[in-house]
Amino acid sequence: MFKKLIFTILLILSVTFSYSQYVNDALKFSSQNTFGTSKFNSMSGAFGSLGGDFSNLSHNPAGLGMYQFSEFTYTNSFGRNIVTSDFRNIKERDWQINSQTENIGIVLSNPKSDLNVKRINFGVGWNQTASFNERIFIASTNSENSLADVFLSRANGHLINDLDPFLEYLAFWTDVIDLADNSIDTSTNYYLYDNGNYISHVNSVSEKFQYLQKESSGYTGEVPISLATSIDDKLYMGVSMGIPIIEYSERTLYGEGSFSDTISDLTAFDLNRSLIVSGSGINIKAGAIYRLNNNFRVGLSAHSPSYISIQEEFNSSMRTSFSNGESSSESSPYGFFEYDLITPWKIILGASSTFNNLLLSIDYETIDYSFISLQSDIERFSEENDFMSTNYVRTNNIKIGGEYRSNNLSLRFGYSEHGSPIKDNEDFNLVTNSIGIGYSIGNYFIDASYTNSKGKQNYNLYSVNGVSETAELEKDRHRIVLGIGLKF
Repeated sequence: MFKKLIFTILLILSVTFSYSQYVNDALKFSSQNTFGTSKFNSMSGAFGSLGGDFSNLSHNPAGLGMYQFSEFTYTNSFGRNIVTSDFRNIKERDWQINSQTENIGIVLSNPKSDLNVKRINFGVGWNQTASFNERIFIASTNSENSLADVFLSRANGHLINDLDPFLEYLAFWTDVIDLADNSIDTSTNYYLYDNGNYISHVNSVSEKFQYLQKESSGYTGEVPISLATSIDDKLYMGVSMGIPIIEYSERTLYGEGSFSDTISDLTAFDLNRSLIVSGSGINIKAGAIYRLNNNFRVGLSAHSPSYISIQEEFNSSMRTSFSNGESSSESSPYGFFEYDLITPWKIILGASSTFNNLLLSIDYETIDYSFISLQSDIERFSEENDFMSTNYVRTNNIKIGGEYRSNNLSLRFGYSEHGSPIKDNEDFNLVTNSIGIGYSIGNYFIDASYTNSKGKQNYNLYSVNGVSETAELEKDRHRIVLGIGLKF
């Protein structure tokens, strides 16, 4: 026990999560959905050529130049996220209710006496860009392989003290796997044959029940610091310096049990893994909107990659149960790792037109996810970066929004479709429908919207000899977004 304790302490700073973990996280933290003000949500974010909304600071900062008054705004959302899993033809369903602040900010409008420059406006605040609140439950029977096979393949050829303390080391000390010859030296109470030869106590080709439960929370967002101007109320130009922020946590419980046959008296085992991620960085956005006439506008904006420094904290634990009523548990040390994430460029083209009291707007976005890369002083990430450049692709996203105004009342609607960033996964698009309403009284206004987003995703539980045990997830996100504001 003493020898084992010393070993785990020495490994706290040296071991990181698996290859796939970083590839998945890089994509997750680089992706953005429609979040922000209620008005922005209700029109599915089709604001590439529109203005007068705080979400523009993170979309097309030229829209800041359209403000004719100073403004304070605050927005909060209430959501219900439903995830249906299909694993080996067995479907399971789980859901989560959550609430988040999506937007808070202030705009200061400064009218100018210059004949050409009408205004110079400043804005600062907070815009959420993605949410990670969800629960997933996956379960089925399997008679072809086991997670224990992963532990066994990773352990073979390594001495006990060379095992990964976050995975197979736990499996060894909880008797999921064992030395092929586990004879004990009675004088030292240690193994006689620590030679890197292991066996699994799970008969992987016998029927067993497998399940995975995952709960995650957090968000990505940014603090935009923006400046924009209006020239002759025809040309609007703006620039934003964004400070992206990541806050994310997840806990995953994987278990196997109800074995029809095991090599020992093992009845069940489970692996519990936790991950906490935080990060911050910088990006630049610039844009322009041009009013062709009183009824038609076009817009263009470009988003630089975000350069984000990320810190991770993680640990694992494993527990086993046996037919004689005994149990065993083992925990890893806490691991810490720092690395840098570089997200893709984004280009947005927008056009909008008004017909009497009706406004219609459309945006086209292109994002090349193959540009994503990871960097670290102690990890090359060469395999991860090669994988992403090969398997992540450029997406083409369409957003359509509309608004009907009558006196102080506004009715809004929207539709958006985000293409899959993963090669050969065209069916995994994210589709969002939205509606909303706005009402103003004097200098005060209130907005409300409802959005429904649906998409698919493959979730890899584990891989054995190049074969992945994968569940298909169907995600159904419902959100009510409420916003208030004051013009002054």
